[in-house]
Amino acid sequence: MRPSKMSLMAVFSLFAPVAHAADPDAHAAKDDRGPRGIFVAGGGGFALTSGADDEGQRAPTAYGSGGHFRLGEEVIERLTLGLEFGGSGGTGDDFEAGLGGFAVQASYRPGLLTEGLVFLVGTGVGGGSLTPTTEVDDGTAPRGTGGGAFHLVAVHYELDLNGPANDGFALSPSLRVYLLPSTTGNPVRLTSFVVGLESVYYFGR
Repeated sequence: MRPSKMSLMAVFSLFAPVAHAADPDAHAAKDDRGPRGIFVAGGGGFALTSGADDEGQRAPTAYGSGGHFRLGEEVIERLTLGLEFGGSGGTGDDFEAGLGGFAVQASYRPGLLTEGLVFLVGTGVGGGSLTPTTEVDDGTAPRGTGGGAFHLVAVHYELDLNGPANDGFALSPSLRVYLLPSTTGNPVRLTSFVVGLESVYYFGR
């Protein structure tokens, strides 16, 4: 082989890897992120709240309403990670009850029977209280405040308003449970069940 041809081949062999690395199509990897992308959602509904007061005695059920706002992203198909702000409040015979908090949340749609079924869990920090409402407080009404860990579990059934597309609005009947457990030295605990509707918008990818 002539020296000039050998030199050209040597130069080509040196620059070929550089050209390959610079080619964006050469390293185009499959996007494994979830197709629904970023989402924002909010909702509310009817709430039942119960728990225990500062003496550890069971508090009657309070009836009221609850609401939440959440946002996040479908990081891989069927799995989302995000944040939720939520809570509820209500009144009983002689007291008011309320709890709320902020949680890191994950949701998963198993896709076993339908794409619309979604399970959610979350944990974070929050607080709550039981407050007497009687004009003359005889000490029998539930009372107390608590704070610390805040947990939630929920199940949704999304009704897609945009057909098979991965973006757009969905409406979800939902059942949510908020839990504020007691802490060392403070027996106050609260649990709230919220039945309602959520609207969610997926931005897609």
